[in-house]
Amino acid sequence: MSEPCLTNLTIDPDFERIMIPCSQDEYKRLEQKIIYGGRRPIIITWNNNILKGLAEYKICKRCRIPFTVKNKSANSRAEIMIWLCLESIKQRKGEPISNEHLRYCIGKLYLAQKEIQASDPLAYKHLLQNKEHIVSTKEAYKSRIIVSLLLKDYISCSPGSVYRYSVYAAAVDALEQKTPGIASKILQGNCKLSQNRTIRLAFSDSEETKESWQTNCDTPHTTGCKNAPMSAVVSEIKENNEPEKSVPGIKNMPKYDPDAELSSLSLTIPMWINSLKRTQDTAKFGHASSFALDKLSRQLEQLTRQIKELQRQMQEEGHERNRN
Repeated sequence: MSEPCLTNLTIDPDFERIMIPCSQDEYKRLEQKIIYGGRRPIIITWNNNILKGLAEYKICKRCRIPFTVKNKSANSRAEIMIWLCLESIKQRKGEPISNEHLRYCIGKLYLAQKEIQASDPLAYKHLLQNKEHIVSTKEAYKSRIIVSLLLKDYISCSPGSVYRYSVYAAAVDALEQKTPGIASKILQGNCKLSQNRTIRLAFSDSEETKESWQTNCDTPHTTGCKNAPMSAVVSEIKENNEPEKSVPGIKNMPKYDPDAELSSLSLTIPMWINSLKRTQDTAKFGHASSFALDKLSRQLEQLTRQIKELQRQMQEEGHERNRN
């Protein structure tokens, strides 16, 4: 833990979406404690990115009040995502969190767990320790069960629901890439959309979505957005004038969807592409260790082989279906 300082920290938008935001009243009370109560906040970070204490950091920077930085150690970004999601889920009883935000955190927890399963076999093996009943389970379902067990002390969530929320989380991230600012409105409950509609919108045309979502979608607990002129979104929100169907509850198992696995992968791949581009733009390969370069090279080769294998299987099974 460092001495009190006024250093500049980074606000990672992916991390920020997982954090529970402060309400206006909470922010004011926090401001009073820091400015007049002499409280020196502790900001938890990883690689200079804020993980906990974002509101405190903003107050301290605005008022030039020193704060303390506590660095959290982790081997990967995925490990940090798992920790951050669990922290937000733990806090839900003490701080307001919408159902959308809770489902998003569960979904992101699963996606991070899948990333560890794919990229870090040793860490994944460690997670399976003392979980012999999972070892014999199908590989595709292991991460869902692990996440369900990680959540059991805080909330009851079936493995099926865990997977469903991962598709929802990926859809929210995809919408945020198309139109920055949308995710916070959805997750804070200011724009009510079902999970299915959120997923469908994530696949709509990028420019159409940008024009459809307006910045003044600020009325809580509405069924849609004000001033949304484009037919695609209006029809999604108000279609058929039928009452909104209830979304799967935390404890309910959703119906089987044959497209679910493909939809989840389709929504996740853009995040992989962005990570690759970010690494290309920011990494200094000439300064990196041989170990890190070799590890990344092996993972890229493994990813390439898996992509080719998936494409081959899609073609073979597609031809088989056409013959039948």
